[in-house]
Amino acid sequence: SNNHHILTAPSVDTKIDYQSVTARAIRAQYTASIDAITQMQNELGVDMRAAFVAVVISKLMFEQNCRLLGEAKERAVGMGSVRELDLSRGSSMTAAFNKTSDMASEIIPAVEEAKRRITHDTAHAPSGFDIYVTGSLSTLMRSMADDTNFVPSGITLGAPNSMVRLGSRGTDNYYYVPPSAGVVEEGEVTLAGSIVATFAEMLIVARNEQAAKAVFIGHVAVPVVTGDVQAVMFEQGVTFYTRQAAELNKNKRFGRQISVLRIINLPKSLTTELSP
Repeated sequence: SNNHHILTAPSVDTKIDYQSVTARAIRAQYTASIDAITQMQNELGVDMRAAFVAVVISKLMFEQNCRLLGEAKERAVGMGSVRELDLSRGSSMTAAFNKTSDMASEIIPAVEEAKRRITHDTAHAPSGFDIYVTGSLSTLMRSMADDTNFVPSGITLGAPNSMVRLGSRGTDNYYYVPPSAGVVEEGEVTLAGSIVATFAEMLIVARNEQAAKAVFIGHVAVPVVTGDVQAVMFEQGVTFYTRQAAELNKNKRFGRQISVLRIINLPKSLTTELSP
């Protein structure tokens, strides 16, 4: 063939898309008199320095998770990735002949459908999902029937300043988010102009083993650094410093692995208030 290739060598045109992830500084400081520090150590056995660092880290993680989950929900709503599930299935008598655990089982097909849509839209199969619920819906999820393969964690939920793992089902983990966090909502909604129904939301987020494909990305530029403070006579304290980055994945493909499921007509055993 006159030293010419019979088949043309294939070529690939690529376009590199990248974004920056910026770490931000986090600072905290406490000071207390030597009398207060020594009294707590002697009477309560509490080290003020260690207690302060533990409180700051706990508050930092909680507020950071609330911020990230709130941004994820806003993105899901903006993309139109919101679906609705009516537990009454169009009948006002559904709650009368269904047990609460049976009604909880109605949620599973809707969750699986939301997961399927996420996988289809992103053309990527995650390693699992993290599902966040709040309020009465979290109680409903914990009472799921045994045949749903839901394994409860047994941890007490309801604290207004902490997220709790409710349990798991397969590779999916369920978490309780306090209503005060403002991530997922619950309340009442008006249907057909006059019917008032209770509702609660569920946030479904894909979980990936590879950091670049995760919904939330970040890094620790500077680990936690603490130091002693003795600027005032007869007072001691501790400084806390770290620089971290935590934000939604800016990659359009992997950053949209989220969905919101709104569940209406929750059972009255969970939502009925005391009569006036």
